[in-house]
Amino acid sequence: MISIILILDFLIWHPILSWVRRFRLEEIPGTAPTEPLMMLLVRESRFIRWLKVVYRRRSHLRRYSAESGPAALPSFRLPSLNFHERFPSQSQTVEIFGASSMALRASMVVAGCVRLIKTLVEVPGAMWLEILGNTGLTFLRVLGALILSSLWAVPAGIWIGLNQRRIRIAQPIIQVMASFPAPMLLPVGSCRLI
Repeated sequence: MISIILILDFLIWHPILSWVRRFRLEEIPGTAPTEPLMMLLVRESRFIRWLKVVYRRRSHLRRYSAESGPAALPSFRLPSLNFHERFPSQSQTVEIFGASSMALRASMVVAGCVRLIKTLVEVPGAMWLEILGNTGLTFLRVLGALILSSLWAVPAGIWIGLNQRRIRIAQPIIQVMASFPAPMLLPVGSCRLI
C-alpha cells in the first residue's frame, strides 16, 4: 500500500504540486521551484511536440484563411476509428449485435428496478422509522467527529504550514497516513488503547 502511495505521489501529485507552487513561489523571494521528473518527461515527449506542431499549423492556416477570404481550409484528418467506415460489409451485423446488446442491458436494468421496488415495499413502517433514527444517530456521530477533528487539526495544520522545515518533515508522513482508509487504522488505535 505504501509503495502505491509513493508511486502515485511521484507520478501525479508531486508534478501537480510543483506546477501550483510556480505561481505561489513567485511572490516569495529566494525560493526556487523544483522541477519534477514527470514534467521533464512530458516536456521532452515526441507526442506532445507533434500535437504542438499540428495545433500551430491549424491556427496558422485559420489565420491565413481568415485574412485571405473564404479559402478552403485543408483538413488534417487522422485515420478513422469508426468500425462502419473501415469494415462496411460487417456494419449490419455490428448494428444488430449492438441493438440486441442494448435491449438486453435495458431489460436487466428494468428487472433490477422492479426487484428493488418489491424489496422496499416489503419493509414495514416500524423498520423505516428505526432506519431513519439510526441514520440520524450516524449523522450526529460523524458531525461530532468532524468537530473534534477540526478543533485540533486546523490549528496543527496552520502551525505546520507556517514553517518550511516543519512542512518538509510532516508532508510525507501526512500524505502516507491520509491515503490509508480509516477502517485500516482502527486496529492501530485499538492497540494503543489496550
